[in-house]
Amino acid sequence: MKRPVEDGLSLLVGAGVGMALMYLLDPDTGSNRREQLQQAARERLAKAGTAASAGLEHLHDAVDRAAHTPTVQLLAARAAEAAKGVYHEIGSHASAAADDAHRQATGVAEGLQSKISGKIDELRDKASDLKDTARSRYGKWLNRSTLAIGRDEDYHYIGQTACALGSLALGAGAVYLFDPEMGAKRRAQLVDRTTYAVRETGDFFRKTGRRLVTRGRHVARNAAEQAKDKAAETVAYFRPPETENASGNQPANESTQASMGT
Repeated sequence: MKRPVEDGLSLLVGAGVGMALMYLLDPDTGSNRREQLQQAARERLAKAGTAASAGLEHLHDAVDRAAHTPTVQLLAARAAEAAKGVYHEIGSHASAAADDAHRQATGVAEGLQSKISGKIDELRDKASDLKDTARSRYGKWLNRSTLAIGRDEDYHYIGQTACALGSLALGAGAVYLFDPEMGAKRRAQLVDRTTYAVRETGDFFRKTGRRLVTRGRHVARNAAEQAKDKAAETVAYFRPPETENASGNQPANESTQASMGT
């Protein structure tokens, strides 16, 4: 159930990214859309800055008014005097306590530092051993898993990436063809180009077929003539030669037939 969800999410994310990119990078209206988006962002930031400035001004005015009242000034003076006395008392006690604490902390820190250094070395050694053990076990497990499943996870991620890229191209194509301003014109151009390509392909195959038929007929005619000539030459070669009469005008059989007729 996990993989169908991942594939569906990759499909949706890829389609959304493709649609957004084509909407902003449209070759015809993308520049205007980007300018409109930047203008809207600048207007929102300007309004937010104006509201924040007005709020700060109101707060500053309220603080100024409260600070200039007699009651607030009297309370501030008393608080300052009390704070000054408390500060001096705390400073004297704190100085002595700080010295004692510094001495004690220095001794404790040195002892803890030595102990911590020893523990850190022990933990580092144990972590190195555990790392080596885990690496060896992981290598063995990976080899067994690879032989068992045939790197199915790798193929899954490759297919998921291909699905995301395909959905990105699909979303970009959908926005390009169904744009509210230029979509109808682009669809008409696509139909015209497709029709032209199909017509040109059909003409190419028809011309090629006619050329092949004509060439085949010519080759067959030449082959038939050559075979006829070869047959005539063969028959003439095996035909016995004809004998001539003494005068050399007619063959002997023809002269014989003429004398018998007389």
